[in-house]
Amino acid sequence: MIHKRPGMIYSLRNKVALTFFVLFIVPFTIVIMLLSNEANKLIGQSIETTALQSMDQYATYTHTVMGQTENVGQQAINSERLQQWTAAQLRNDLNEYERFKITQNLLKSFYSLLQFNPTVDSIQVYDNDGHTISLEDDAPDDSYLTSDWYKAAKESITWLNAHKVHLHSGDGQGKEVNSMTLPIVNLVSLEKVGVLKVDVRTQLLKEPLEKIQLGRSGLVFLIDGEGNSILGQDTASVSGLSRPDLQAIAQDAQEAGQLQMKKSKDDSMIFYRKLEGVNWILIGWVPRKDLYAKVTQTKHSLLLLSAMLLLLILPCAYWLSAGIARPLSKLARAMRYAEQGEWKTAEEVTPMRLAGNHEVGYVISVFHTMLINLQRSIDKQYELIVQRKDTEYKALLLQINPHFLYNTLGVISALSAQKKNDEVMDVTESLGQMLRYSLKLDSNLVSLSEELLYIRRYIGILDAYHGDAIDVSVREEPGLERIQIVKFILQPLVENAVKYSLNTDRTAEVAIDARMCGEHVQLAVTDNGIGMKPQLVAALMAEEQPSHGMLKNGGREIGLRNVLARCRLFYGAAFRFTVTSEENRGTTITFFIPDIKR
Repeated sequence: MIHKRPGMIYSLRNKVALTFFVLFIVPFTIVIMLLSNEANKLIGQSIETTALQSMDQYATYTHTVMGQTENVGQQAINSERLQQWTAAQLRNDLNEYERFKITQNLLKSFYSLLQFNPTVDSIQVYDNDGHTISLEDDAPDDSYLTSDWYKAAKESITWLNAHKVHLHSGDGQGKEVNSMTLPIVNLVSLEKVGVLKVDVRTQLLKEPLEKIQLGRSGLVFLIDGEGNSILGQDTASVSGLSRPDLQAIAQDAQEAGQLQMKKSKDDSMIFYRKLEGVNWILIGWVPRKDLYAKVTQTKHSLLLLSAMLLLLILPCAYWLSAGIARPLSKLARAMRYAEQGEWKTAEEVTPMRLAGNHEVGYVISVFHTMLINLQRSIDKQYELIVQRKDTEYKALLLQINPHFLYNTLGVISALSAQKKNDEVMDVTESLGQMLRYSLKLDSNLVSLSEELLYIRRYIGILDAYHGDAIDVSVREEPGLERIQIVKFILQPLVENAVKYSLNTDRTAEVAIDARMCGEHVQLAVTDNGIGMKPQLVAALMAEEQPSHGMLKNGGREIGLRNVLARCRLFYGAAFRFTVTSEENRGTTITFFIPDIKR
């Protein structure tokens, strides 16, 4: 049946225009918005990464300066002339000239170190008597003896925050330095005789720091673990960042990171990087809107561009729809026939005379060719589907274990003869679940929990038939539920264990144990049956049974050898097993299956 021609409001032209609008303009707008958001994220991440990289570069630079300073300090501490000076400090028999000469030799060694290490600005020695040795003209008084820095410096290597020193004559306000201090110890008596102080110009550390750009108003500063400024920078002017915040960052276990502060009117971003080997932290602060100013501008530009494209594409959509409406209307008629499965009629009414050297003509030509090929493909595909279904059906049949199915049907028959309808229903339900499990073809692997559930259903069938004559228990170590193993490896072992345990006068006791053993899953099946002869155990351990010819073997080893062959084929040398057996006492078969994920 052919549909009637639609009215003008639903004409093909309007539909094509609307389709262009819906399928092109709207998605394009959405894509623009999504891309702008994604671009914002990427640009934001790039900005954040650049900020962290800049801070990392400064941290590397600071490590270099500190390393050179520490190297100078160690050279000075370990110099022979400094040890001569420490020895002189502990002697009372030297006159003033001898002490002066030793001091001058020490200053010469300091001068030599400064010449080859331009990073270091000055070196001083502070003794326990209030005297200072320095290359500079002026020297401080003995008030340093009661200072906190001197007391701390006598115990270990410390770094001092920015402070001013007045060692140059006529230096006005003095120079601002950061200093590394080392305790001076006489290596013979191990007595502490003073402190060595190595100065580095604060500007040497501050100037590269000021070159790091975080937006237009961002700040980068260096603090210690207590939140104090290392370089004398004013951290109190940072909006929303308090001293407890700085201390919290210092106590954070992470070496570097970023966080967002929402205490002020505008959100701000905090970047931090801890310096190795010293309790210094590099902090970068910038208002979020300042950091993402260019990102926001880019987003607005993209939205404006999308709006302009909307106004441009809408008339173009109507113009294009007019050019393709007529041939597409005829093509739509042919498609309606094809929709109803009338391939021959659809082929006849396809407007091939309108198929020119343009896109619409190409679509008509392709549709006509498609009709012919589609009819051929349907016929061929139908034949292939029939063949595939037949093959899959045969494969499903081969998944069923005839021996197990035969025994289970015998159990159902016996229970039916005894009028045990409830047991028949339970066994039938368990059999159905086991068959569904056996027909699962998507993989040779199953989880251990599935295999144990399969075994529990099988045990339910055995209990229904044998009753109190058997006692089968399953023990599973927690955490093994999702471990993948080859399917159908426990059922043959349990079947054999029950079978040969019932040959004794005792109740058949079978225990299944699953646990982790190193990188292997240990599966053990223990029974109290008639046991295995030592010759058979030795043969099983020594041979590598091929898979062919197994159905010709007799005795209880058929199921075990089948399982061993499959495990060896799948796991290779990673699989191993043990058999422990005593005649008339029972058998334990243990598999060590590798954890595939490991």
